[in-house]
Formats: sequence, structure tokens, C-alpha cells
Amino acid sequence: MSKELSREYQQLLTPLLEMLIINGVSSKYTRAEREYIFAYVSFENGCDYCYHMHNKFANRNGITDEQKKNIHYLLTQELDNETNAIISFATLSNNLVNINKE
Repeated sequence: MSKELSREYQQLLTPLLEMLIINGVSSKYTRAEREYIFAYVSFENGCDYCYHMHNKFANRNGITDEQKKNIHYLLTQELDNETNAIISFATLSNNLVNINKE
């Protein structure tokens, strides 16, 4: 995939990023928890830039150690649609960032 096409995809996905992370699609997760899920997935996918940025935003939004433990546990269970959407989008975003590095 060319860098230009990757950038085009990133622009198209920005509204989804805002919906899934910043605004959320329900009240299930706080902004800090959503950011931490993105950080966790980014770490698992080896995307250092995304991991550090989302971890920083999770901390800025007040993530607690207890919330982190709960998310780690939650991610080992059967996922609901919202959690699956967050994880899928984070993985897609990581792939786009990694393509731009090439």
C-alpha cells in the first residue's frame, strides 16, 4: 500500500477515531479506559508510537491501576460489540501507522 493511500485511509478513519475514543459509543467506558484499550492493543501489535500516545492520554484522563487491571481481565473474556470495535479499530490504526514507517 502506498503512503498516499495510507494517509487517505487515515483521513477517512479520523471520525471513527473520535467516535470510538474521544466520545465513545456508550457509557460503558470512560475516555481514559478507551485510551488504555488502544494503548494495550498498540503494545500487543508492536506499535510503539501509538502505545505511548494512548497511554499518555489514558494517564492524562485519570486512568487508575484498578481500571487497568479490570481492562486486562476484560480482554481475556468474550468481547462485546463495542469492545471488539475498539480493538479492531486500534489494530487497523496500528497497521496504517506501521505502513507509513516503511
